[in-house]
Amino acid sequence: MNQIIIRTNSSEYAGGSKIYGAIYLRILEPVVADTIAISFLGEEFCSWSKLSLNRADGLSRSRSVSQDSTDTGFHESHEPNTAELSFREVAFSGKITHTKCDMILKQYSEGVIPLGCYAYPFQFTLKQGLPNSFEKAVSFDEVKRTTYNAEVSYKVTAMLRSSSSRNESDVQCTNKLVLRSENLLARRSAKITKRTQEIIKACCCFTKGEISLVVTLDKGLFTLGETMHVKFQIENSSDVVLSTAKIRLWKTINLKAKRRDDEGKLYENAEAFRDEDLYSISLDMGTSKSKSFDVPVILKHSKDDIVTTSFGSIVKCRYHLEVELDVPFDNDVSVIIPIEVYPNSLHDWEAWEPPQWIKDVQVVDAEGLCSVPRHILQCTEYHNIPLPLAGL
Repeated sequence: MNQIIIRTNSSEYAGGSKIYGAIYLRILEPVVADTIAISFLGEEFCSWSKLSLNRADGLSRSRSVSQDSTDTGFHESHEPNTAELSFREVAFSGKITHTKCDMILKQYSEGVIPLGCYAYPFQFTLKQGLPNSFEKAVSFDEVKRTTYNAEVSYKVTAMLRSSSSRNESDVQCTNKLVLRSENLLARRSAKITKRTQEIIKACCCFTKGEISLVVTLDKGLFTLGETMHVKFQIENSSDVVLSTAKIRLWKTINLKAKRRDDEGKLYENAEAFRDEDLYSISLDMGTSKSKSFDVPVILKHSKDDIVTTSFGSIVKCRYHLEVELDVPFDNDVSVIIPIEVYPNSLHDWEAWEPPQWIKDVQVVDAEGLCSVPRHILQCTEYHNIPLPLAGL
């Protein structure tokens, strides 16, 4: 059976960085193709649907209320009778292409790809300023909101083609790529400290002293699945007893999309969603007026979602961390810190094992902009890409 495989030097990239990789091709049976092509695609997409009151029902109800009104100057207010109303699903969607490139790696002048096993090294430079990878799908049971989907995805596809036909061969494969912000390593080590000091009052006017709260994070940039250590220190010079603190980690997702109505008119709308993880901490300060805490908070993730900080054109996601002290009979004391959360490595890329036939491939130079100088194949860029380099 014919087979094609893509292997890149990493599953994680940033805008402006260079992707190195190789296309592995095994041709055991004649195939109607003479071209090996590669494409890179980065897209941003969002959609959601709602249940909306039919306009005709609303107009009918308005006329009914108007006709029932008398000319005495008094108009009774009527609550809508839900039994008389009908709803329909209204869908909004938006899509933006951030990068799209289709290139030929190799074309055989004989009009056919010879039987055998081959490797075609390639390189490709990503545009700068690309938004982070993001993926989230949620269903609701609420009346006015049913589902929403949001995605910022990047992928590389390798395929066989025939120069004499527009049809692509069924010999093709696609790999996902994860994109993170530029300057990731430089920003990861930046320590964050934020302080607040509040005067505590009783009955809105009697001062009971001050409470100081200092929150420290070793960094402000984290990876999904990572455990962040939230360190905070309390200085309580007031008369109140502090017994409980709360840590909230919340993410706000903003989507922007469009829809056309039955008459073809275009509408633009926005939606916002918020998820929150809440941790309650017993302070147990006793008679102490000062105490420090170190609370581990896991940045939860699932294999189906990539919910990260993202600043796309139609998909935005922001993370905030809040430490709040419960103050009896007064406003709570809190500190809010914005943080950035980025995707982790793709498990499929890390778990990849090359098939046995790859050790027998013949390395073929790619053509055009994707070609890789031979000396690069022996550098660190290709450490994760197995190639038989004898004779290079």
